[in-house]
Amino acid sequence: MEKKFRAWDKSTGKMILDPTVNGIGHVNYIFQDGPDQDYMWEQFTGLHDSKGVEIYEGDVVEVQNLPCQIQKARLIGVVTMSWSAWGVDVKEIVVWRGYTPGVLPSARLFFMNIIDVMDYRIIGNIHENPELLKEG
Repeated sequence: MEKKFRAWDKSTGKMILDPTVNGIGHVNYIFQDGPDQDYMWEQFTGLHDSKGVEIYEGDVVEVQNLPCQIQKARLIGVVTMSWSAWGVDVKEIVVWRGYTPGVLPSARLFFMNIIDVMDYRIIGNIHENPELLKEG
């Protein structure tokens, strides 16, 4: 898998889609360490959403069952890395119907568990669209 990153520039409030190479092919050394870092780095997961858009850490995604499934679920969450695996931290349950009563989805859906059984699409990112995440 190709290692790709994007960076949220805290000072300008803009996303840098290719922070490692400038227009003439030289590496930009904008990686910094420490708590006062100017950039928030987000790695490409290697996956694409249902519309073919690359999924990065920090993306807000809507996850739902495939139409052929009897149970209906629609969840909103944030793409994160945890336990060395990419997944979605569930922030909001929009629809949860047809499942065993009292059984709710886990707080984290790992991509290996939802590929082929769930449809996911990017609806924003945590920097430009914080309103997509309800306080729980």
